[in-house]
Amino acid sequence: MGRRPSAQVRVMDIQIRAKVKQTTSGKNNAAAVKYVVRWVVDGIEKSRSFPLKVSADNFRTDIIQAIRDRENFSPVTGLPIAWTSKDKTLADFAKEWVQMQLPTWEPRTRESSVRPIISLLMIMVKDSAPKQPDNLRGEIAKWIMEKKTPCPQWLERCTISMSDIDAVLCEKISKRLYLKQVPNTVVENGKEKVILVDEPRAATAVSNYRSNVSAMFAGAVKQGLLAEQPWPAVKPGKKRNKETVALRVVRAEDLPDFPEARAGLDRMISHQPGSRGHRVLAACCLYAGLRPSEARALRIEWLTFPTTEGTSGVILVKESAKRTTKLYNQEDKEFGPPKTVVHEVTMVPPLVAILKEYIGDRTSGLLVATRSGGAVTQSNLYRAWKRATPDEAWTVYDLRHTCATHWLNASIDIKIIADWLAHSPTVLLNTYAGVIKGSRERAVEIAASLHKTEE
Repeated sequence: MGRRPSAQVRVMDIQIRAKVKQTTSGKNNAAAVKYVVRWVVDGIEKSRSFPLKVSADNFRTDIIQAIRDRENFSPVTGLPIAWTSKDKTLADFAKEWVQMQLPTWEPRTRESSVRPIISLLMIMVKDSAPKQPDNLRGEIAKWIMEKKTPCPQWLERCTISMSDIDAVLCEKISKRLYLKQVPNTVVENGKEKVILVDEPRAATAVSNYRSNVSAMFAGAVKQGLLAEQPWPAVKPGKKRNKETVALRVVRAEDLPDFPEARAGLDRMISHQPGSRGHRVLAACCLYAGLRPSEARALRIEWLTFPTTEGTSGVILVKESAKRTTKLYNQEDKEFGPPKTVVHEVTMVPPLVAILKEYIGDRTSGLLVATRSGGAVTQSNLYRAWKRATPDEAWTVYDLRHTCATHWLNASIDIKIIADWLAHSPTVLLNTYAGVIKGSRERAVEIAASLHKTEE
């Protein structure tokens, strides 16, 4: 028995259409005749016209033969799946799909979304595929992000056709995709040797890989390239009590305190031409709690310095730098909206002094710019901070956490701090729970004092 078709298909007789035109003399003149093939897929009528009857007959015969062969028809295109997918490869479709999604992805989302696709392209290949060349992953990343970059030769030669993809193959590939290779030291003949061994990815990574790959194949189904979703879904298991997901909480002991952070800022100044600019950006994170991407996009026009009349200084955060990872192309905008909302932050005296010294007589433009006039790259800023604090695990983003912790310990109103950090009070409390020094001991004392009259 042949396989069961996924759609009900019915073919009708060829229809002849002739559009009649009137000449300038008023006489009717028949235009070119069209031969229309009509067929119905799951109740939806499809049609295709041909200038010659023989062409229409051949197409109708092919449709009827596909029905007899129990081919799967796409309800979108109305054609057999094999017709639309036999010439398109997995690599071709993957690039088309990524290019369609790019406008909707934030930079960090790109990295977590494109990585699974690249990994899939590297393992879902022909059985005869040769050894992968060095830096293949980087070449595929550049090709899949850039419209005009040619496909790496290895991938072009080894990728499979979309018509070869089915649930059996995807089940096999998924088991490989959910593994990662890690170095492991073994001893052979008395000598140590480092080999790569397979190790299961973390549950969150597996979930990320599954959701992004299945989303891509769902797009292929929608375009009629696949008959159904081939990627395996989560297998049901035993019912368990729902586990509470631990919230991301900042640990005060992992952060630099304010004197340590200030010392790190001073050590950022070196013989490097851009070191003073890097220090200014880091200072914005430490004294104003800006995200590094917001500091890199900061413009002089958005700074309001304190006046002699007593008006306090304010920083207006209107944009953030979007090129934060390697997965961007030249068509992407360099700046975009902040992560949450446009907001204002107070400008404290130490930051005022640093900014005025660096800006000088300038009145407009990026606060800190490269020689070419663009924003400082995230990698250069992070390297500059790492050179200043080589023995610590602190990041530039930790300066923002230090600032928030400093404000909380100073007993500033939580709603005001949340506004300065562009957080909701709930997120602020969940993120920085327990960072106030002695908060637990103080809470215990207050709770006990409430009942002294009952003793």
